Amino acid sequence: MKRWRLTQTPTNNLNSARGLRGEILETALVVVDLDNTSEYRNGSANALVMETDLAQLANDRFEIADALHRYAFGLDHGDADSLASALMEDCRFDFRPTGRKLEIDFPLLIGRDVILNAVLPLIGPLDTSHSVSNIQIEIVGDTATLYAYVLSQHFMPRQGSRRGSEYALLMNRYDCNLMRDRDKWRFKRMTIDNAWALGNPEILNALASRLALRTKSKKTG
Repeated sequence: MKRWRLTQTPTNNLNSARGLRGEILETALVVVDLDNTSEYRNGSANALVMETDLAQLANDRFEIADALHRYAFGLDHGDADSLASALMEDCRFDFRPTGRKLEIDFPLLIGRDVILNAVLPLIGPLDTSHSVSNIQIEIVGDTATLYAYVLSQHFMPRQGSRRGSEYALLMNRYDCNLMRDRDKWRFKRMTIDNAWALGNPEILNALASRLALRTKSKKTG
């Protein structure tokens, strides 16, 4: 009866150790024929190679999606900590493609603090919700690309539950780069383009104008 053992080994013990995507693995799990270990030591055994990074890949994909969910939660609840946790310190936030289509004046934002100080006062007071779908993730080492749709519904403050309230419903495409930052993934770049819109996007401009006037009155008062 054949005897087998499952073991982990450096791939320089094997003639060929490639993962499911064809990449060369540093370590691999192999099934070794214990009755023919000389072939294994010489690198000529027929070994069943299994990726050891599958668990890491699954965890990375979870953490990358979680970064988008933390971002959405931060916007919906006005939670600065949640939103900040999703961003690299030098993150670039580009809402201009959507702004051009919907005639919303919104500049390119660079830096975590700049993003927090601009986005939270604008979105936070609204009755708003963000729903994430169609996430596509590509990972290369400690960098990743994420594509997703985010559906955002906006009402003026305290108007969301009232029938007939004016609203803006936006389906936006997110094109993002992320970086691994210790045990978390965070956005390095976020570019947001609009696929379609319903209602009145001027709600966002109206609140922005109101906030600008309030700030100006405080400075002059």
